[in-house]
Amino acid sequence: MNSNPRTTPNRYDPLTRLLHWGMFFLLLAVCALVELHEIFPKGSSGRTAMMALHMSLGVIALIMVLPRLGWRVVQALRGALPDESAMPGWQRLASKAMYLAFYLLLLALPVSGYLGVALDARIVDVFGLFTLPPIGAGNHNLAHDLKEVHETLANVFIALVGLHFAAALWHHFGLRDDVLLRMK
Repeated sequence: MNSNPRTTPNRYDPLTRLLHWGMFFLLLAVCALVELHEIFPKGSSGRTAMMALHMSLGVIALIMVLPRLGWRVVQALRGALPDESAMPGWQRLASKAMYLAFYLLLLALPVSGYLGVALDARIVDVFGLFTLPPIGAGNHNLAHDLKEVHETLANVFIALVGLHFAAALWHHFGLRDDVLLRMK
């Protein structure tokens, strides 16, 4: 039963939509920064600034995923998520698997990114507001491996976002249901 009057059986509530689109645009900026830093020469101030902003926004993304996940749990416990009962079982399972994968990656990406930097004996300065400390005196091999894990996870995340987008379009234009409109 849907106990949230602002959530209809076919639409997410305003806070869920805000968290969804806010995280989307935040992560779009994170991805753009890591790609755009390549236009600057290695060691340049522009490249360093782009990566510093990438890391700061990554920390913000980690901080923001916690209330998003908490709100998702609250909405589920209240029975306030849109009704998926009309969807075939495989679609409900795929939807749940996608949510689980997204949340795991939203946690693993910033953690692996931080560990890749911190184990290289470097700090992460978050917009000059606070810093995350290095870990130990530096383990460059492990730091390198974690950076590789981070990059691989990012590629998996980008592929899942593409799949998520394609599924939303398939629902809207192929099945002609209201799944895409839930986040409008």
